[in-house]
Amino acid sequence: MTIWRERDVEDFISTTSSLQRLRSPQSVRVRVFCRCSKSLVLRLTALNVSFACEWLAINLDHSKRWRSYWAVTEQERLRLRCIADALVAELYGIDVHDFAWIVRDCDLPCSQLASSEGGFQLDPKGFWRVDQEKDPELRHTVLSLVAFQELKQIGLEEFLSLNDGEGWMLPETLRLADVGLGRDSRAQHPQPVASRLGPRFLASQLDGTAEETWRECARHAETLKTLNPVGTALSAGGASAVASGPHDLFGNSLETDLFGNPRVPNGRGRA
Repeated sequence: MTIWRERDVEDFISTTSSLQRLRSPQSVRVRVFCRCSKSLVLRLTALNVSFACEWLAINLDHSKRWRSYWAVTEQERLRLRCIADALVAELYGIDVHDFAWIVRDCDLPCSQLASSEGGFQLDPKGFWRVDQEKDPELRHTVLSLVAFQELKQIGLEEFLSLNDGEGWMLPETLRLADVGLGRDSRAQHPQPVASRLGPRFLASQLDGTAEETWRECARHAETLKTLNPVGTALSAGGASAVASGPHDLFGNSLETDLFGNPRVPNGRGRA
């Protein structure tokens, strides 16, 4: 599980906010990507009450429980990562054939990937290595391609609006041949997917009412503001919330080198 530092999330939100102001032929796609990516990043990485300020800083539906946004289960994390892959592919302007070429050989059965004969014919740096121990229909790469195919079929806005705004969902079953994938007889028959990945939510994520959980989030945010006013100012207002230049957690200016990188004492890091 990837865990980001508070500053990592703050920097990402500040960057996407800047991208949203761009004007270009791709501006609509960029704005949609930025709007969604903030939520995706938080849901995949900010899985702790210490990120309460960041959760309150973005526009979310508060009729849903706060912790239900936390992607802590295998199924939900995989679903959101596939959505993120599809969004990035759309932002780059690639088509389904390009995506399929990037993840080529990811639909090979486990037995062929495990054999020395098949392995020597594969790109040693290829994405077939991802989840190679799983059946093809459960692999991140294969499901990302399935998600992207649906995005291209129905359009970006519709893709993100599926399932009452929840977005694309992992299929209950997947017949690989239906999406142009598969190398063995299993590909000709529907194979279970979502049910093999466990539940979307833990029971604890569904405790309490939505209103109660967001009040709890606000209480954590107030506590964090008291303990670390500089850090929470960054969360709320981005890098412009404090004076320019690098600062430590307490707001003290850090000495920098010729290139503007903060100097780290005791010989660690760049000097």
